[in-house]
This record gives sequence, structure tokens and C-alpha cells, in this order.
Amino acid sequence: MSPTGTAASLAALDRHAARVQTLLVPLKPLVSSKALTSDADWNTHAAPTRHALAQWHDEIANASDLLKTSVSDSDRHLLSAAVDESTKLKAIHEDSLRRLAADARKTIQRQAIEQRRELLLQQGTATAGDQSNGLRLRGSEKDQASRAAKEATATLQRMTQMMAQELEKSATNVTALDTQTRLLKQVKNEHNSLGGVLQSTKSLLTDLEHRDRTDKLIIGFAVLVFVSVVAYILKKRVFFFLFP
Repeated sequence: MSPTGTAASLAALDRHAARVQTLLVPLKPLVSSKALTSDADWNTHAAPTRHALAQWHDEIANASDLLKTSVSDSDRHLLSAAVDESTKLKAIHEDSLRRLAADARKTIQRQAIEQRRELLLQQGTATAGDQSNGLRLRGSEKDQASRAAKEATATLQRMTQMMAQELEKSATNVTALDTQTRLLKQVKNEHNSLGGVLQSTKSLLTDLEHRDRTDKLIIGFAVLVFVSVVAYILKKRVFFFLFP
């Protein structure tokens, strides 16, 4: 594979990584908002990211196949490092997408609970009005209405506790996502630093190849001179009678 092919493969890997990162950024505030109403909504918003991850996976596979072809050592080191780095980054992005999907499901469930809570409150208000009218007509139903109100209050308290727990879990997930974002930035910086080191190594290897060729020429010339001197000495000292 030519250096141009290696550069194209490296550029494609970086391009896919940047695209996935760009698609993941707007998903975080989307999950935190109340815009999602069903799993279908989430799948619609997450579909481009999943497609980009699939394309990235294919590009990594293509780069891995290129490593098996005839390439120079310097290109092989560069491409191998890029494949390893892209594989790690893709795994981190996939984990982030899975976490966002879990948070999205929790958000949808929390909104459903809030809707049920509002419905129960409306039903409780209507029931309380009916019971008030009934108490004026039938005093014997007072205890029954009190028990129903206590049960409704207990149900609302349990739902409130469940919502508080879900909100706490969501806050924890958001903190974990922020930590992963910082980790991704750090990995990207390390990748850029590694690219500079690999480029310097490639230049050094090129210089060594040039020096190796020069050394071979010098050694060949020295051997030729040595053989000529030996032949001349043999002619003059040993086989002088054959060559008067």
C-alpha cells in the first residue's frame, strides 16, 4: 500500500470519530429534556449515531485488512496505532450511547409516571367532591371516604419517592457522561501526541534506510578494492611466471 493509501485510511478513521462525537453531543441535552415521549422518538434521534458507528466499524475493519498487505514498517506502525486508538474510542462512544439510551428510557418512564400522577390527582379531586356531597347526604360513609383519601395520599407519596430516586440516578448518569467526555478529550490529545511521535519515527527510519544503502555501497567498493589488491599481489608474488 502506498503512503497515500495510508494517509487516506488515517483520515477516514479520524473523520468517522469526529462525526460520531458530533452526533453524540446533542443527544445528552435531548435526554435531559422532556422532548422524548416514547422509545420510537429515541430510536429516531439515535439512528444517525448508530449508522455512523456502523460505518466507523467498517472503516476500522478495512484499515485492519490493509495492515495485512505489503506496507512499509513506518506505515504499518502508524496504521496499527490508529486502528487500536479508533477501536478504543468506538467502544467508549458505544458505551456512552448505551448509557444515553438507558437514561432516555428512564426519562420516558418518569414522564409516564408524572402523567399518571396528574391523572390520579384529578381523579382524587373529583372523588373528594363526590364524597363531600355524599357525606352531606349519608353520614355513615365518612370513614370510607377518609380511608380512600389516605390510600390516595400514600400512593402519591410512593410515586414521589420513586421519582426522586429516578432523578438521582439520572444525575449520576449525567456525571458519568461528563467524566467520559473529559476522558475522550484526554485520549484525543494523547492520540495527537502519538501521531507526532510516529511521524518523527518515520523520518528517522527513512534516514536509516538511506544510510544503510550508503553503507552497502561503501562496503561493496571496499571489497572490490580488497579483491583487486589481493589479485595484484598474487600475480606479482605467486604467479609471476604466468604473467611475465
